[in-house]
Amino acid sequence: MSGKQVEKEKMGVTSDPTMDLNEKGFFRPYVMKLTSQHLNQRVLDTFQKLNSDLDRITFLHQMPFVHTLQLDKYSRGKSLKEAQEAKVRGNTHFGKGKFFEAAMEYTRGILAAPWPASYHQPGSSSSSSSASCPSISTQDAISVLPVSLGNRSACLLHLGLHQECLEDIDEAICQGYPQKLLHKLHERAGDCHSHLINLGEAKRAYESALEALGASSGLDQKKQDTWATAILEKLKDLEAKGQQVAVNHQQQSSPSGPASGQDCLFEDDEERPELTKGCNPKFPSFAKSMVIKYTSDNGRYTVAGGPIHPGETLAIEDPIVTCIMAEKRGIYCSYCLKSEVAFCSRQCRSAACQSYHKYECGIQKLLDASGMSITCWIALRIVSQSSLQHLYKLEEVMRAKGKTLVHDRANESERTEDGGMSNDGQYLSSNYETIYNMEDHYKQRRPADFIHKGLMSIFLLKCLQLSGYFGQENIKSPDELVPGDKWKPLTKEEAFIGALILRNLQIVQFNVHEISDFRMKTPTTFKGANSVSIGAGIYPTVCLMNHSCGPGIVRYFLGSKMVVKCLNRLKTGDLVSENYGPVFTRMPVSERRATLRARYWFDCACEACEGAWPTYAEMCANAHDLRLVCSARDCHSVIGSATEEEPVFVTCKVCGTKTNVFKVLKKLQATEASFQSAMGLIEAGHVKDAMKAFFELLDELDTMLAPPYKDLHLCQEFIRRCMLTMGSHWYPGKLRFSTFSSSLPPSVKEIMSPNNC
Repeated sequence: MSGKQVEKEKMGVTSDPTMDLNEKGFFRPYVMKLTSQHLNQRVLDTFQKLNSDLDRITFLHQMPFVHTLQLDKYSRGKSLKEAQEAKVRGNTHFGKGKFFEAAMEYTRGILAAPWPASYHQPGSSSSSSSASCPSISTQDAISVLPVSLGNRSACLLHLGLHQECLEDIDEAICQGYPQKLLHKLHERAGDCHSHLINLGEAKRAYESALEALGASSGLDQKKQDTWATAILEKLKDLEAKGQQVAVNHQQQSSPSGPASGQDCLFEDDEERPELTKGCNPKFPSFAKSMVIKYTSDNGRYTVAGGPIHPGETLAIEDPIVTCIMAEKRGIYCSYCLKSEVAFCSRQCRSAACQSYHKYECGIQKLLDASGMSITCWIALRIVSQSSLQHLYKLEEVMRAKGKTLVHDRANESERTEDGGMSNDGQYLSSNYETIYNMEDHYKQRRPADFIHKGLMSIFLLKCLQLSGYFGQENIKSPDELVPGDKWKPLTKEEAFIGALILRNLQIVQFNVHEISDFRMKTPTTFKGANSVSIGAGIYPTVCLMNHSCGPGIVRYFLGSKMVVKCLNRLKTGDLVSENYGPVFTRMPVSERRATLRARYWFDCACEACEGAWPTYAEMCANAHDLRLVCSARDCHSVIGSATEEEPVFVTCKVCGTKTNVFKVLKKLQATEASFQSAMGLIEAGHVKDAMKAFFELLDELDTMLAPPYKDLHLCQEFIRRCMLTMGSHWYPGKLRFSTFSSSLPPSVKEIMSPNNC
């Protein structure tokens, strides 16, 4: 290899766009320094000869220069100081009547707060954290979490989020809310129940408030009497409210809908989709109409097993692994990605704590400080949400099928359309075998690429060593992870997991989907609306679909659940493709192909690329640019362009049907009015009616033309935007404030539960 080639290898060591290292993180300069000082010809030549990810990790880990990162420099775990500061900021906002802003600050404090129980453990990190903050007493340290929860409940009451307020009150009490303040929470709970017309619960809450008030040592007698009088007045008001409820019981009606017939798309209106015509028996996340094929050139791909019409639901799938973007933490549920403004539920919290969170929580700040991308997080989470025993068992299962996770793959069995099937013959989204049957192009990788990913793998492995993934008895300290008196070579288990992370980094490069939320400025209009990325995940079934620059599907999300709907009319055997990013209407063919080649390592040969379809800016409405289709409903073959020389009737070469060109052009001209009518419905906020009108227009255009045609693609685009409102969406004033944080400790009930492991 020449000197120039070695330099090219060095340049390529950070060329993987999915690694996307943040320049502010410590990992990028670490990699650049190592590659400039140590990535020489000898290292590259040696690495070139290594045949397995296990060999690559073992080789790299033995190199002293790999261990120059001082991990003890970067804070880990929770921060009492941050929690206290957030609580103070929240109090300031609350005092100014800025209840939403206050709630956000209290949420940040809740996420940062150490668990109260940890202060009773000698030598715990939380105890040392308290010692480093002399202005905070031990009692304050113990109460910062429950008090922040209680304070947030007050914000939620002011915001009119009564059920969420009750959840915070319950959690604050579970976490040890101070007895001297307990009367506040019970009174607040009574106010919520009163508003929700849970009058019996309200009465009990107010009575509990009076009882707690009598036991409070924080108020003098005069203040206690004043507070008690106010609560007694509320109890009296409850009696009057109960009588009024009885009188009005027959007159009650369901809440009125949006004014003027507008489709005000609240969360309860989000579609609960079903697969059209049922599920594919072998691939249950796909509809029956989806058929999986395989060739050595194209890998696995999907075709229509029968006629498919626009609007049909082709796939509904939960991810096998998902991760929220760092900047979206505290805004969406870290487990299901559905909730707005905090976290979701005890169920999500428990699920997270029983899988990845128990390992990642203590190293989160270290991982954030590295600047690594969300795909690296997913490569880690594939491991952290599973057990070492499960992954070892998976290696045995793979070997029985002629494959391996971390060893030499040169003699693996060939891929087929059935790769990743469970023992009962189904391709399940929850089955880890599906991940390791995905394409990772390992045969095309250069040594420098393996080295870059290997360095990241070793860093992530060290994070797991710090976190207790290999057992509490095997937790390492930072000084045990660098060459020195305490340094040890990798154990068999550690080498296996390090190699598995390296394999994961290769897989996630090509098989991760962005998860998004649809953001609207108002609940009824699309002006200024756009999809906002909130996380990423691996969807094993949808990953089987290949790319087309002329997207024929739309994806939207219900939390992390992906729904795929069709936008094109498809015949039996037609390709069913999704889109990996570049779209022909916005990007010229040369740029699309270059982007896909760099990001996904293939040369796109879709119809839009092969036909050099024009972008929106290049399209015009001239008749000679139109590709007319046969008027026979079951044919749909392209019969030619509408040129001046074209005869009145054109005979289809496939089925022999004669199509009247003038009649088609006249009908096409009439569709302009239909398009404007559908646009009017959009502008008026009648989203569902607009989508129906666009579907009817699309069906009409589809009987006359083959793409590309501007109005046809604009019609599909507006259908896509309408469909996005069927999934997770948000607009100002739509509060979805769920109160549980996956960073919270389990409550007393959960600790005692036999299901808590």
